[in-house]
Amino acid sequence: MKFSILVGESSTDGTVMYGDRIYGDRDFTSNAPTDKWEHIWAVRYDSVNNINYIEWKTTKPEGREASTEMSDELRDYYNVWARTECEKIEAEIEAATQAQQDADDAEYLAEWNTWGTVAESKPPRSDRDALLLATDPYEYITSIKSAEWDVFRTWVRNLPETFASPLDITFESLPSGYNTTVFGCYESFKSAVQKGKDIKARLSG
Repeated sequence: MKFSILVGESSTDGTVMYGDRIYGDRDFTSNAPTDKWEHIWAVRYDSVNNINYIEWKTTKPEGREASTEMSDELRDYYNVWARTECEKIEAEIEAATQAQQDADDAEYLAEWNTWGTVAESKPPRSDRDALLLATDPYEYITSIKSAEWDVFRTWVRNLPETFASPLDITFESLPSGYNTTVFGCYESFKSAVQKGKDIKARLSG
């Protein structure tokens, strides 16, 4: 058994530890649930290292033995409280993390679910344009120009008309002979679309 609770003086002094879990910047000054908290500055218990103490504030409870050790009853009480508080904090953190993830996902979908206008230059259209620009050499340099690249560039150019939503894209394979710039633009675009598809499927499910 291992726990510690620091109540402190201010609303940010509070620290709770249970096992290897520790959380600080908590307000334990205004939510003391019973008289077991009155005048308590901190408690700590560690069965492995034989630590058991109560640290009092300057003013000790009137008519109460100001022991420096917890009784078995107090030890069990604070142990349960520390465990419960850590579980509550972890649930709060998990909920906040999930809420932030949901907000980030919604923002991503708002950007990637539609092409937007040319003036808006939303990420899907920008990525399409970047890929088209990267393949310009295969249009204008005779030695590497081919019918295969002509078909691919037409596919890229027509993406907004072919697919109502960027998240509907089914990607064609790159023609042979692509350079690293083309490959990078293609993979970046493809990965961004797949991320949007995954988010949409997760939120829909």
